[in-house]
Amino acid sequence: MHDTMDHRPDLTISDRGDANPGALFGLLLGMLLGALTMFLFDPRLGRSRRIRLEQQAAALGRDARRAAEGTGEDMANRASGFAAEHDLPTPDEPGLGQ
Repeated sequence: MHDTMDHRPDLTISDRGDANPGALFGLLLGMLLGALTMFLFDPRLGRSRRIRLEQQAAALGRDARRAAEGTGEDMANRASGFAAEHDLPTPDEPGLGQ
């Protein structure tokens, strides 16, 4: 019995040889960097955008520092509480590390 369906070989990207994922990624990355450069160095608004970006980055840094300080303080308080519950010496008590 003869099949009437058209039998074509399955083509993949590599079979065609015209698509390179690395090249496509490089192209997209280049386009993104070009657009970002145009956005930040626009003659009319680029300066204000850069200043705003700098301010936002500084605020983010301050927030991260405060969060880290708060976490450090919390961990110190938890360690002191654990030491007090289990009658362990704390760094403030004489005899520790001496």
